[in-house]
Amino acid sequence: MKMTIVLDTDDLDGLKDANKIARMLLNKHAGHRDPFYSRQASFGKIQLIKLVRAFAADAIAHMEEDPGAELDDIKALRFGKKFVDARWDRLSEEA
Repeated sequence: MKMTIVLDTDDLDGLKDANKIARMLLNKHAGHRDPFYSRQASFGKIQLIKLVRAFAADAIAHMEEDPGAELDDIKALRFGKKFVDARWDRLSEEA
């Protein structure tokens, strides 16, 4: 099946609907999720607070374990990405 979708950038609801259609078609016809597609995690305020506390604990542990570590290491995107990647799948489950 081929489909043409016309997108109007002024119609935010239409863009959201087009995104849903494209994801539905991808899941149906590709048989699996796109590895570059990240599902949304949904969690509440308490879970977010716990996540921030866990990040702080990881940052402190990183600084204590590596005597050459600097604050710039923790500020780096790589440190944050590694932290989130390790917990991403559980975020929605714990909500």
